[in-house]
Amino acid sequence: MTGPYTGQPGKKAAVPTEFNTSLRSDLEKPEGYLPAPDLVTAVNAAVLLGQPLLLNGEPGTGKSALADAVAHELNLEPVLRVNCKADIRSVDLFYYFDHIRRLHEANDPEKRSTPPEDYVKLQGLGAAIVRAAGADAMAEPLRQGVPARALGEIFPELNLGAPAQSVVLIDEIDKASRDVPNDILVEIDTMRFDLPELGIRIQADTGRKPLVIITSNSEKSLPAPFLRRCVFYTIPFPALPHEEVPKTEGDRPPYTLEEIVVSRLRNLRGTALLTDGLDLFSRLRDNTRFEQRPSPAEFMNWLLYMRHHTGTETHPRSVADLVRKSVPILLKSDRDRRTGMVVIENWLRGD
Repeated sequence: MTGPYTGQPGKKAAVPTEFNTSLRSDLEKPEGYLPAPDLVTAVNAAVLLGQPLLLNGEPGTGKSALADAVAHELNLEPVLRVNCKADIRSVDLFYYFDHIRRLHEANDPEKRSTPPEDYVKLQGLGAAIVRAAGADAMAEPLRQGVPARALGEIFPELNLGAPAQSVVLIDEIDKASRDVPNDILVEIDTMRFDLPELGIRIQADTGRKPLVIITSNSEKSLPAPFLRRCVFYTIPFPALPHEEVPKTEGDRPPYTLEEIVVSRLRNLRGTALLTDGLDLFSRLRDNTRFEQRPSPAEFMNWLLYMRHHTGTETHPRSVADLVRKSVPILLKSDRDRRTGMVVIENWLRGD
């Protein structure tokens, strides 16, 4: 197996090593995204109703990637992203104000006069509302003495123009505290949020709401009021070769793992690598003893790895050692790897 690292003690390259990390670039292209049939309906329902689209589903089934695919098709790139963490607050979905930097610079005579807006960084929902308002919209003062100013002047880094809509991705909202989902509902409905550090309120036309896509891994339940005001969809696992294929409309490809792979990775349809790989992956997925069964994303990483080392027409069974070494790409715990090796060895023997 070739690669830049050999593991030989005492060996050191004469100059810093460069290595190519573009192998997965095809997986990241939004135009290759193949949605489940009903997911298209769910997206359009969220657009029509002006409500967030809440997505559930197994990890690796394309929840986050949907935002890039929709933004690409609607020419609304780039996606405005917020990645949720345990300590995130609802205000962090709108903007971040660097209080620490401002405190330090308050004692610096050269920086003491820095305008407060220089300490503001708009986040997903805040940037979407400002973009929906447009450059010429005036911020509403929250207190006396705050001058009326256009949003284009306050936020020049956004290069605002005419009012424009956005796609916002709020990723893994179930990692946030339970209060966060409920606390953003009013702002999304009214297209308004306050920025008290600048003494302003920003308001946009409610007819220009962004498409807000929110993902959840079901790590914990979400509040009922929040769920009532979302369009909800669970992304199903794509059909495997031995399973019934869901019906699709028009000329849209069927929602199968094989079609997802060939829409993302070029020149794999009908190859020995994909045919045998689907058979092995199906056996792994059918095993119920895994803590976490492999996902489509992990399967495509495995295909890229195998293609890099053997090409597309080599049957994986003929390179058994390489298949064994590739297990960490598919299975992500020691227990699952031990369980998976039993399945793989049986498959390699043709059992």
